[in-house]
Amino acid sequence: MIHGYAQCALTTGNAADLAIAKRLAAKAEALMGSDKVPVWDFSVTDPALAFRESSAAAIMAAGAYLIAAQVPGEEAERWTAFGDRPLNGLLETCDLTADPKAHGMLAHGASHIPRGLNDTMLPYGDYYFMEALMRALGHRHFFW
Repeated sequence: MIHGYAQCALTTGNAADLAIAKRLAAKAEALMGSDKVPVWDFSVTDPALAFRESSAAAIMAAGAYLIAAQVPGEEAERWTAFGDRPLNGLLETCDLTADPKAHGMLAHGASHIPRGLNDTMLPYGDYYFMEALMRALGHRHFFW
């Protein structure tokens, strides 16, 4: 939702959408604590079910960079730093790009926990990982 509201704000210029994106990002940041890659569900209390969710981290990072692109100065630095945190977590713990046998770029995607899909490669995670990487490098113009 962070990314969606931030993208809406960028596309429409609607300040209310940007405000929502910022509130969502601040809440996610607080719920993550010191983690770099969030758990699949912030309300999980059983540590055995607290699986990391790489696609959420990628979407969160790309969304934080989108917010940073729409605010000035120190506020932009704050959101860039928040985007850097999950992106660095992905690079440190989930990056499969050096594995020639991998069928995706990120490990630890959680798509359907009740069915045991808690450590999968997810194409949408890969997509947002690439977007986050590009935004971190300063790219601002995308075809969408």
